[in-house]
Amino acid sequence: MFKAMDRNGDKNLDPTEFKYAMRDYGVKISDLEVSAIVKYFDKDRNGKISFDEFLRAIRGELIKTHSHGVCNFR
Repeated sequence: MFKAMDRNGDKNLDPTEFKYAMRDYGVKISDLEVSAIVKYFDKDRNGKISFDEFLRAIRGELIKTHSHGVCNFR
């Protein structure tokens, strides 16, 4: 998934790549929303989401889901 989103192959998602990836997945997102999302997940503050930052974001959500167990499926 990340590799498909990383259009220039630099192993980072810049805001433009992220916006187009979301569009490709059917998610309409404004530039302001893109900026906020990138800023939130960009832990090293280089203005891009690295592969590691992407994995932490996805795994973090999975960990939260699993830690609440069956309660999340109501």
